[in-house]
Amino acid sequence: MNTTDVARFLSFETMKYCADNGPTCTLSEILEHLEKNVINEISNIEEYSSKYDGHTSPRWVTIMKFQLIDFDKSGWFKKAFPKRGQWTITPEGIEALKKYSTWEKLGAEANLRYRQWSSQNPKSKNETNVEDLDGSDVDAPLDIDDLIETADLGIKKRLKKLDPYQFQDLVASLLKAMGYFVDFVAPKGKDGGVDLVCYQDPMGVQSPRVKVQIKHMPESTISRPMVSEFADVIKSKDEIGIYVTSGSYTRDARAHAIGHEKHIRLVDGTEFVDLYKEYYEQLLGTEEADLLPITKVWHVS
Repeated sequence: MNTTDVARFLSFETMKYCADNGPTCTLSEILEHLEKNVINEISNIEEYSSKYDGHTSPRWVTIMKFQLIDFDKSGWFKKAFPKRGQWTITPEGIEALKKYSTWEKLGAEANLRYRQWSSQNPKSKNETNVEDLDGSDVDAPLDIDDLIETADLGIKKRLKKLDPYQFQDLVASLLKAMGYFVDFVAPKGKDGGVDLVCYQDPMGVQSPRVKVQIKHMPESTISRPMVSEFADVIKSKDEIGIYVTSGSYTRDARAHAIGHEKHIRLVDGTEFVDLYKEYYEQLLGTEEADLLPITKVWHVS
């Protein structure tokens, strides 16, 4: 495969993943999926494992992001939408996958549509072809998502090294930083389906009582039966449940939680990292913050 083929193939697989698991997916989970299940299908992937100057991601990530400009201008795909770090396939993109069923056909049609868009927007300066990224006189476009993604993957990698009880303590500390009063932390051993009990006030007078189940399974997916089992410990309308995992949830598990008569909030590994970054300053000085130390870096956008 040449550079354009690799870029179109990975863009096609990215759209398929979002269509099957979204329509909105985090950049982190998309890249994890591509790395685990897709890039090995590229016979010369070694050529694309190095990095462009100034970039923190492998070349295959950079050229895929650049190729997705075609899909964006076609109205099929949106990067950094609905917020930075998330990618979304549009309804038109889902229809395009059905109509142009191979990466060759989809990529060619997207490029044609991009050129039509470009001809109608003469002020656009983005005329570089993805093949040109291999030229020494062309700078690969630096995407702020590169920096965010590298940081998040680094945090997740460190998170994986924690044991289940350290992760439990980290979740408890985060909830305290968010303003909750943690009344109960399960000791080691069987927990009866509840790892934490939290309140909105120190005396536990205000409703609701919050029951938290925590699973440190960074490489695994929480299924619908696991969410259903947790729902059984929510006993009254004055209780809500929060399920926190360092991994992810199946689509069926998310639908089950949303449609359940009991209030169950699912937090996956990506959202946990986002919350951890947001409340980290309130965590400073605690032993738990030392388990996962991070540093804020300012940049010009």
